[in-house]
Amino acid sequence: MKTVDLALFVDGGAAIVTVDGNRIERHSLERTPEGRIEPTRLWTARVRYCCHLVEAPEAGRIVATDTSGRHFGLCRDTGEILWQTEPVGEGDRGTLLADGTFLFATWNGLLQRLDPRDGSRVREPFRVGSQLRVLHLVPGTDFLTVVRLIPARSDRDPVGEVLCGLDVETFEMRELTDNTFASGMYISPGGSRILCRYIIADPIYEIGRRPSKWVMRDRATGSSLCEHVFAPRPSFSRPVWSPEGRWIAFSSAEAHLFLSADGLVPFARVPGKFPGRPAFHPAGTEICLCRKDDCTIIATAQLSQWPCPGEPA
Repeated sequence: MKTVDLALFVDGGAAIVTVDGNRIERHSLERTPEGRIEPTRLWTARVRYCCHLVEAPEAGRIVATDTSGRHFGLCRDTGEILWQTEPVGEGDRGTLLADGTFLFATWNGLLQRLDPRDGSRVREPFRVGSQLRVLHLVPGTDFLTVVRLIPARSDRDPVGEVLCGLDVETFEMRELTDNTFASGMYISPGGSRILCRYIIADPIYEIGRRPSKWVMRDRATGSSLCEHVFAPRPSFSRPVWSPEGRWIAFSSAEAHLFLSADGLVPFARVPGKFPGRPAFHPAGTEICLCRKDDCTIIATAQLSQWPCPGEPA
């Protein structure tokens, strides 16, 4: 686990699956007497351009998805690739539904529902008239949301984003918010809050280095709960909510950054070489800081060792 691009805690946090280039590995996790978590590699599989991982515990599978939208069903215990599908197009991470089936939405508006045991179709793929982002199922419920993109009306207008409820049987969508014109919407684990990210269109800044405003909204009312403006920087990764909805983690060019979800106040900055998207333990007690050469799993209680005075760089 020296270099990790992507990680997913599995088996309730007793193990972790990681991606490094074209290599997928599963590691068991043991806690040392000093309290550190030590990984032990169990198996390795090869999947080119893997960009998403989803655990299907009842099926005994890890569903890996590549950048073409091709899915691979890996045996949880051995890493053997038991099935694979035809590519359907790039998309964000899929989700496991309450009945154990796997749902994937592509950026070009295709919804795909599969049985993770053998990769067979639960129903025929269904195309909607919109681009889709960020599927989210509230744990323990059948409340499923997806972000629908609304095309810009002209070259001078922004692309819109609307959070929708999605019926898994009919694939019908019901709008839950007004058009936010955000450049990213990320619903909280419990489904009550939405983190909206906006790029401030100020012509004095180069494209890609413009300030961004993050606004936390109440999903039911759309009202703003808090907001924070970040200074211009080259890049941000997609934000990741902690399982209990207390923190938000993401990465910039040289560090993993942590905000309080209550006020969007930066409180920790952990430097690292080429940091990737962080992954929380399902209990929220640890986090895997994916990065090059020195990937590490730390206790979230240790984040106070890396305080973030003022605006993170």
